[in-house]
Amino acid sequence: MKRYTGFVLLLGIGCCLAACGKMDETYDQYLEGGEKIYTGRVDSVRTYSGYKRVGLSWLLISDPKITHCRVLWNNGKDSVRVPVTRGPGVDTIRVIIDGLAEGVYTFDIYTGDDRGNSSLKVSAIGRAYGDEYSSRMPHMPFTRAKWADDRTVVKWGLKEGNDILTGVELRYMDLDGKEQQLKVFPDSAETVMEDFKKGSEFRYRTLYLPDSTAIDTLYTDYLTVSPVIEHEMDKSLFAEHVLPGDAPSAWGWLLPMLWDGNADSPNGFHTSSDVGFPHHYTFDLGKEVVLSRFKLWQRGATTADAYLYSAGNPKQFEIWGSTEPAADGSWDGWVKLLDCQSVKPSGLPVGQLSEEDKAYAAAGEEYHFPSNTPPVRYIRVKVISNWRGDPYSHSNEITFWEIEQ
Repeated sequence: MKRYTGFVLLLGIGCCLAACGKMDETYDQYLEGGEKIYTGRVDSVRTYSGYKRVGLSWLLISDPKITHCRVLWNNGKDSVRVPVTRGPGVDTIRVIIDGLAEGVYTFDIYTGDDRGNSSLKVSAIGRAYGDEYSSRMPHMPFTRAKWADDRTVVKWGLKEGNDILTGVELRYMDLDGKEQQLKVFPDSAETVMEDFKKGSEFRYRTLYLPDSTAIDTLYTDYLTVSPVIEHEMDKSLFAEHVLPGDAPSAWGWLLPMLWDGNADSPNGFHTSSDVGFPHHYTFDLGKEVVLSRFKLWQRGATTADAYLYSAGNPKQFEIWGSTEPAADGSWDGWVKLLDCQSVKPSGLPVGQLSEEDKAYAAAGEEYHFPSNTPPVRYIRVKVISNWRGDPYSHSNEITFWEIEQ
């Protein structure tokens, strides 16, 4: 029994030695030329999109032996070496990859030391924007650009849903012939060029940040705009043009008082007290014109507050135009130019006024005709409702602006 036991023990030791020999042979293939040493790899890689470039940043948390980093892209065909001087603790490395064609890139990042050791790679995806993307970006919309009294007003359109738009760069010629530049913010409703040279043009380009990581602002091409030139119409040319079905005047408030040039006058035009709704009245502008805008002053706008946003002041009305209205007073030959709604800034009930309400009405409520408005000579005002519901209407003053042809 003792011999048998000794044999078994020797046999077991021999097997173990044989097994260890096989294991060493397995690992030897990985240790040819010495044991492989890796430097610490980068951490928290971020990419930043740019115009024909991409920014990258990462952290070096461990391994003080690191002396450089390498960034490879285009499947390793392109690369850049970034020298590193380690400090105590965590280091942040930043690099810009310039000269990139527009597109999406995968960047492989390695660390290295001065002994030729390298880290395992860490990859990140970044995007470079270019001219193709810029060419697809829309210009900030504007609804009108009009010159009057040595200044131009640009009314910008709605920008909802375009949260990457950051503004507009606008250039124009002033009265001295010098180019001026304005920055227009994306929430701007309008831009006023106080010293705009009549007959000149302005140009603007729109600025975008294409995404939340962008390091570059992108620009559209410049858009050149010729502002519409307008001037106030000569009210001495205006005249009554009473047609069958027109609302008659009352209380000595005659239709010509609507354009007597005095918005502060206690008198204006007042229809008879029982015309009902809708009702209309007609007048002649004295010549055929393309209208740009008009202002209407309510009764009480600058005098008696008791009538302001009350009584017979129109609340909802329409402006119609014609070059040759039918003599029978029908709607033949008329085209609707504009739907109008009187606005009370405070929104307070009838009979209650804020200082803002009074100031807004005193300046005259302004309405703009669309750019496709046809030439007209005759105006018909169709009143749909007033502020208090009484079956009549009254207004103090009306002023029109025409477009120079």
